[in-house]
Amino acid sequence: MNNLSLAIYSHSSYYDCLAPCLDRFKRYCKYEFDHKFLLLDQEDSFEGYDVLKYTDAACYTARLVETVSQIPTDYLLFLHEDMILYEGVSKTYMNLAVEAIMEDDIDCIKLIKCDDNFLEAPYKNSRFLKTIPTTANLLFAVQPTLWNKESYINVLKANPDKNIWQLEGSGQGYAKENGYNCLYTYDQFLDKKRGKYHYDSCVFPYIATAIVKGKWNITDYPKEMREMLEEYEIDPNVRGIR
Repeated sequence: MNNLSLAIYSHSSYYDCLAPCLDRFKRYCKYEFDHKFLLLDQEDSFEGYDVLKYTDAACYTARLVETVSQIPTDYLLFLHEDMILYEGVSKTYMNLAVEAIMEDDIDCIKLIKCDDNFLEAPYKNSRFLKTIPTTANLLFAVQPTLWNKESYINVLKANPDKNIWQLEGSGQGYAKENGYNCLYTYDQFLDKKRGKYHYDSCVFPYIATAIVKGKWNITDYPKEMREMLEEYEIDPNVRGIR
């Protein structure tokens, strides 16, 4: 038992995206979690996962408090269904990141670089773990992230009645005011800039994100998205593309 759960947030209206997310996760992530949960708006059955049902009428932060509070481990990897893997997760780097959050006083580790507003600062001389100063634009973000569960729930409870976009804004203030110790992963030799705001991740290579404002994100990930849509026989015209 490693005291770490996987929690994937989704909604029944995103099942077209959830299916490839789960299949790619099984294919590309070989890390052994104690538990794997789907946070959903309805009871359903998915092989290898337990469903934690949230109240659909509730706001985003309330949904997460309702479900994440039920997770029995002290740590979790949290992501959404549109954060789809396209290559293998680095088991070596993943193990080191999990070890860091469990053994040191760390609140979260984001598995991607998404902010250029500070100088690189290696964490304990690590090649890929970097510290995030409180001056950073995105100390907190909704991305694949290793979380201390208590720290995550505290952010959510401090920001009631927020949708996902509001949380990314207001969550910054809480994390900074409470001195959250946050890290991110970035290997300067492997992770190239992707789009305007973020980089690829050799630790957790995922599409960030597959759906943007309800449409398939072809703009930032043309190759990866077209391969995914073709593999799972998804008609992109149903949702539309951007």
